[in-house]
Amino acid sequence: MTMTFRFSLQALLRFQQTYEKRERLRLAVLNAEYARLQGRYQESDEQRSLIFGQLEERLREGTAAGEFQFGAVLVQHAAQQRSRIRRQMMELEPQLRIQTAAYLDSQRKRKILDSLRERQLRAFELDENRREQQRIDDLFSIRRLHQSRG
Repeated sequence: MTMTFRFSLQALLRFQQTYEKRERLRLAVLNAEYARLQGRYQESDEQRSLIFGQLEERLREGTAAGEFQFGAVLVQHAAQQRSRIRRQMMELEPQLRIQTAAYLDSQRKRKILDSLRERQLRAFELDENRREQQRIDDLFSIRRLHQSRG
């Protein structure tokens, strides 16, 4: 008769696995948002450089003052947009650090429970093997005893 292994902290392990998954998803959302902002920042920087380059070109060609003023406003707007995006990125960075720490902590706790479960399972299997060997030895002893009498 073999017993089945039962990990007494299985409910806690399942909870920790779910919690770790939730923390990983939260981190993924923040990372995706940060990547989106980085893309917008780069686009904004490229746009600002393009506008600035076009403005320099027109200045060399002798552009009218009104056109120059309009170009300067566009450069300023692009720079402000770039600054806004950079500020958003900087506001997101502490959240990313906090969420990364929360995810790593939940992962560490889950790994501790996994390790404990594995150790208990190995001990259980070793004990089961010993019991099985004892049963085999007992059967062999009974058989020998029976043969010696008969």
